[in-house]
Amino acid sequence: MSLKPLFDRVVIKDAEKVTAGQKVVYSKYAGSEIKIDGEEYKIVRQSDILAIVE
Repeated sequence: MSLKPLFDRVVIKDAEKVTAGQKVVYSKYAGSEIKIDGEEYKIVRQSDILAIVE
């Protein structure tokens, strides 16, 4: 199954990834949690991403 976010949304999986390998910090109550094929994801707005951890 493919999950494609619309507009300014970003899909985050477990370790808060924006693109492969990037970890981010996002607002505590931001986004919607969903579960697909047994895996948990969060869909947040790009504006809710506060920082990229390097």
